[in-house]
Order: sequence, then structure tokens, then C-alpha cells
Amino acid sequence: MAPEMKERASARRRVCYGAQIAIDPAIEPIEILVRNISDEGAAVRVLGGRLLPNPFQLTIDRAGIARSAHIVWKKDDDIGVSFDKVFVPETKAADGRSWIGEKRRTLSFMTRV
Repeated sequence: MAPEMKERASARRRVCYGAQIAIDPAIEPIEILVRNISDEGAAVRVLGGRLLPNPFQLTIDRAGIARSAHIVWKKDDDIGVSFDKVFVPETKAADGRSWIGEKRRTLSFMTRV
């Protein structure tokens, strides 16, 4: 799935979690599937050739994870993401959805996957 990668700092765990990519509190999140995950990042599947912000918030409710992440590789509907090291407090949108937004970075570009 992934292109040639250097040795990872932490082991990947195979999972099958539904997750969301948050773009903005006013926009419905993009539903994705997490295929594997580590402390440093994840491999996810995004169907439909969606445009994704880079960076973005990845939320996996089942695992209790909400992390800022950015795309490091892509192949067809699969993308590899790296979790950002900077901690940003989680906040809630007006409709109750989680959002890391107090210190959002300006979206540098959109990536089609």
C-alpha cells in the first residue's frame, strides 16, 4: 500500500476504524477508514477523489483519538498521514462536534486523493 518508507519509529497496528477528517466546524466532516495506525501516523482510505485540506484534524471516536495530521503520501484512494507534534486543545463546534481550532494553521493547499 505505502511507497518505500524509511524505518518507522513506532510499530503500526492493523485496525479497521471509521474516522472523520474535519475541515471546518461549519462543514460536514469527511468519512474515512483507518487501515493501520501508530503513535506517529496512520494509513487511511478516502473514497471518491475528495479534496482534502493539508493539514487537517483526524478524529477516531472509537479509539478516542483527535489529532492534527498532514498527508505524507498518497496512492489511489489510500493516503498516509503523519501526526503533528504540536498539541492544540480540542474545542467543540456550536453543534457539539469536536474541533481543534483555537490555533488552526492556515490551510496550505488542498490535495485530491
